[in-house]
Amino acid sequence: MTDQIHQDFSDRGVSQGGECYYPLNVALELVESCNAKSVAVIGIEFFAFVGGRIQALPTVNGADWDDLLSADTWDAAVTACNQATQLVLQDYAGTNPDHYCCLELLDQSEW
Repeated sequence: MTDQIHQDFSDRGVSQGGECYYPLNVALELVESCNAKSVAVIGIEFFAFVGGRIQALPTVNGADWDDLLSADTWDAAVTACNQATQLVLQDYAGTNPDHYCCLELLDQSEW
């Protein structure tokens, strides 16, 4: 399921080095798709898009939700992870609207 979600959004992102990087507004839509398909976003990293290429930022910019996966049920884990992702995306987009992000997804079979 995670590959399908990335495939559904791949034409709206930038592929480089085997990863897909999404504009922040697209990433928010991708999280909504994950909610609908019961897939958790367990990590996010932010990048700049300069000169037609994705570039790492000079400081570490990202988040990891592994601690939220200890919820009692898969649905609770998905809700906690995806809400946290949405909050971080909304906050980050306010100060860095031109940046991109890479999302790490997890479906229930991998939990």
